[in-house]
Amino acid sequence: MTLTAGPSLPHTAPRPRPAGAPQISCLLQTQEVRLQVSDGLGRASAPSILPGGRGSRSPPRLPSYLSYLSTMLACLQQLWVAERFLRRGADVALLASADGETVHYHYGPKDLVTVLFYIFIAIILHAVVQEYILDKISKRLHLSKVKHSKFNESGQLVVFHLSSVIWCFYVVVTEGYLTNPRSLWEDYPHVYLPFQVKFFYLCQLAYWLHALPELYFQKVRKEEIPRQLQYICLYLVHIAGAYLLNLSRLGLVLLLLQYSTEFLFHTARLCHFADENNEKLFNAWAAVFGVTRLFILTLAVLAIGFGLARMENQAFDPEKGNFNTLLCRLPRKWGGESREWNLHTD
Repeated sequence: MTLTAGPSLPHTAPRPRPAGAPQISCLLQTQEVRLQVSDGLGRASAPSILPGGRGSRSPPRLPSYLSYLSTMLACLQQLWVAERFLRRGADVALLASADGETVHYHYGPKDLVTVLFYIFIAIILHAVVQEYILDKISKRLHLSKVKHSKFNESGQLVVFHLSSVIWCFYVVVTEGYLTNPRSLWEDYPHVYLPFQVKFFYLCQLAYWLHALPELYFQKVRKEEIPRQLQYICLYLVHIAGAYLLNLSRLGLVLLLLQYSTEFLFHTARLCHFADENNEKLFNAWAAVFGVTRLFILTLAVLAIGFGLARMENQAFDPEKGNFNTLLCRLPRKWGGESREWNLHTD
């Protein structure tokens, strides 16, 4: 048996392709068709992916401004709930005055629950400032790891000190502590507090307590932790001391002076990170630092060394909130004179 080959197909030569003509190749990768167009030089364009199709790499996201708006609305809602919670759950006292009965507050065990609630709010606000403000600025500056950590620290403290200065100044002015300095020690002990004074102190305690877990969340370097722990604990001791020893009026004025200096220092630090040759704000901070320390020293001696020392109720009575004794006045006096709470290291 002989096999005969069928008729052969005519051989056609490939047509010449003009130079520079595009070459289209279809690549099948993981059930995804990509068209890659290359020219004669070997350059390739980016693969085209249909929006919303199976080849999408990332799910659709809300615009950044909508995400920011929803976060801020959630924070404002929690602040409103916290304010309602504080008014109803705090220890309340009705005091008679010329205008009728006024509602005042004093500290008690319910403050622990309130401060715990505000700690979570402070953590949320901390994350909002970090993500929507500081991270965007630090990416443009291209800072090193050491400067990046200090930049985040100063950025957070600038926002906090600015808001605290405005809030504290409003409270001091509306309560009349600036126009009448004698009210800082008259009628001691100041057991019953207006709502805005109590609210301010609880928020201050919550912020500095929230700074402790933030050392872990922000992944602060081990070399920076002792320094930050030192000034965080000093702030907590001084604020809690003024609140628990019924020296809230004096504490407000001292905090106003202290926060004003700290705001200027951390602002100068941020400007230095942006431009290392800019040291004008540091010179301004050095001048303001000396003036505020002089005021703090004078006010502490005047209120504690002369005002409280000349009052008649020189007794230790925790039930009535009276801590006006020599042993209690000395630590507060020296604590007011040594208000170098923060370690200013650049």
